[in-house]
Amino acid sequence: MSVKKVAFIMDPLEKVKAQKDTSYHLMLASRQLGYQVYHLDQGELFAVEGRLWADVTAVDVHADVVKPFTVG
Repeated sequence: MSVKKVAFIMDPLEKVKAQKDTSYHLMLASRQLGYQVYHLDQGELFAVEGRLWADVTAVDVHADVVKPFTVG
């Protein structure tokens, strides 16, 4: 069985207001469904020879609006 992965292009995590941020809730639901969750901002997307690449950061998402993320 392959590992399910999902990446979110969004604002820097330190600026996220978890109690009202839709992306946070989608990230949390993804983690609860067994996905590995990744974060990037649009500046981390690039193309090489017609293929899209991204520098992503692994994120552990917590059901805690005070400390919603652990990075790395």
